[in-house]
Amino acid sequence: MLATNIIDVDLEKNPTSSSIKSNNNMTIDNKNPLEYFRKYFQYIWIFVFTLPLLLSIFFLLCYYITVKNGFVYPLFPYISDTGGHPPVACYFSMMIDIIALLVFIAGLFRYKQIEYYLSREKTATINAERQWLINLNYYSLIATWISPIGLIMIGNFRETENIHPHMAGFLVFWLPITYYMFAAIKIIDHIDCESSAITIRLQSWLSLISISIFIISMPISGYQRGNIMANLNNEIRQHWSPDDDGYEWHIFGAICEWIGIITSLLFISSIGLRMRRFEYWQQI
Repeated sequence: MLATNIIDVDLEKNPTSSSIKSNNNMTIDNKNPLEYFRKYFQYIWIFVFTLPLLLSIFFLLCYYITVKNGFVYPLFPYISDTGGHPPVACYFSMMIDIIALLVFIAGLFRYKQIEYYLSREKTATINAERQWLINLNYYSLIATWISPIGLIMIGNFRETENIHPHMAGFLVFWLPITYYMFAAIKIIDHIDCESSAITIRLQSWLSLISISIFIISMPISGYQRGNIMANLNNEIRQHWSPDDDGYEWHIFGAICEWIGIITSLLFISSIGLRMRRFEYWQQI
């Protein structure tokens, strides 16, 4: 009875206390789960910046192990051939899947960063231009969600076993990521919130030219070898010696592939540096 009276008195003195507690509980329950993780968004750039550099080193390690075991001819094999034989193949597939996740995450957070820039009044002076940039940013996001599918195909369909889906995966990766590179240049050129895109422009063009030469070199080297589809043959492709016809184009194409892929990874690192300078992750 005494306890009941005390409760009644407390409610009379603080009639809203129970409702406040209830509202607080509802606020906690209804709080966006992302709010807890938002404070860590500012560190995403470390992941985006460092992982491509580590992956470049990993590719070189795959090259060393594959050449040491005699799976490929020592001088500049195709990157996929360095990961086409066990035990390297398992690690190669795993790292390609990690790159796919990296591209997905980097694309999403970069999209939110540009979206914030475009929401500022300073970059919204011309409505038509602003809408064009918004659309370009959105299409860039889609590109970074398509290209990881290609990467997963590359990593899980080995060139030594399933070359056709492997090559299809390469195109699914390379075409959207190339679009993303040049879209990034356009966006940076039209906003006032970041430094000039000199490095990114150089990386984008170098990657485009290098990979284009790599693609063109395959039928040319095959034609000189006597079969335009020679690169589809594992034995020919992996053990193309200097004494064989078409070797010059083959090795030139392989070098360009290495330059193009590593340059693409460095492009992602450059995006990571631009994310590092962003100070408003709490507001996206």
